[in-house]
Amino acid sequence: MKGQVKVFTKGQIIVSHVKGQWSLQTALRNEEEMRRAVLALKPGTTHAHMIFFDEWELHTPEATPVIERTFKWCAGKGMTHAAEILEHDALKEFVLQQTIHEKKGHVQIQRFSNEADALSWLISAGFACQSTSLLKLI
Repeated sequence: MKGQVKVFTKGQIIVSHVKGQWSLQTALRNEEEMRRAVLALKPGTTHAHMIFFDEWELHTPEATPVIERTFKWCAGKGMTHAAEILEHDALKEFVLQQTIHEKKGHVQIQRFSNEADALSWLISAGFACQSTSLLKLI
């Protein structure tokens, strides 16, 4: 399956649904969408990122630097928390560890097996959201 990404914002939470295998082009589209979402927020506010990985089929090596650059840019623009939603998958967890977790800096990253727990964690960290389920908004 060709890589896809859907990014939208709810309150202070930027939500990403990723699907398929990510090529360099998909990573660049994601970078563009994330920049657009972050820049639409009120300047100077912190934000969180909730990302759904269940339909993701990994990424090509060429996509890695773009993913890392996007993460670093978002962190520099106020991202302080990231909630990853992913059922246990050793390969995906290894790739995420190598790509993002080792470069997380001051961003708190937690992995959850379901949306409700991820959303509860972000709300308890002070991030406003007008919905109790972001999946229903797709």
